[in-house]
Amino acid sequence: MSLLSRAWELWGRVTYRLAGSVSGRVLGLSGCLESVLVHRSVATGEVRFGQSDLDLVLVLRPQATNGSRLAGLLRLVRWLQFLNPAMLHREVYPPGGLEDFGSRDTVWASIERRTLLRVYGQDARPPLLPINRDHATRRLLVWWETFFTTALARRHPRNLEKACLECWNFFAVAQGLLSEPLLRRSDMKSHMLQSGHPPPSSLREPEGARRFLLDDREG
Repeated sequence: MSLLSRAWELWGRVTYRLAGSVSGRVLGLSGCLESVLVHRSVATGEVRFGQSDLDLVLVLRPQATNGSRLAGLLRLVRWLQFLNPAMLHREVYPPGGLEDFGSRDTVWASIERRTLLRVYGQDARPPLLPINRDHATRRLLVWWETFFTTALARRHPRNLEKACLECWNFFAVAQGLLSEPLLRRSDMKSHMLQSGHPPPSSLREPEGARRFLLDDREG
């Protein structure tokens, strides 16, 4: 990677994390939230300036689960999204929701526990639990049905590659090739190649991505 590319990557990480920190503090003014955390690509550092999303996890206070207070929080979220269109995805959990959901999806919990970055309030983590391979299979199917098919229909090169790598990540956990999911897509790609499963062509191309996920390779 060139010096210019490294500098651009660093600029992206700093900018997105600063935006996450500011967003968290503003959302905290609502009085509804116990915690605001950054997750996914911004948390792992794999940010592409102008292309990556700013994804947040919001944990509600026990006394903030009534309709009027949640409506006020929603207005604040929409205002922030108007100012920063990259803030596309929010996951909202009730008090104790991370612990509850983490016990029902140990693969998700493993990723979130190792990457969540607190930007407001108390730190919050899913529980540390043994990986259930069935949960990895479920995640694989979610990525296939929701993200891969959408990227394929829209012929979006970056999202096609991302979906293929995430599917490989969960497949490897489900098959016991990994003890827990990898966090960075660069590591997913390296593991895929080291496992002797090179793609038939570029994963950014619809035909290559389709053949890779369907295991329809020549030879």
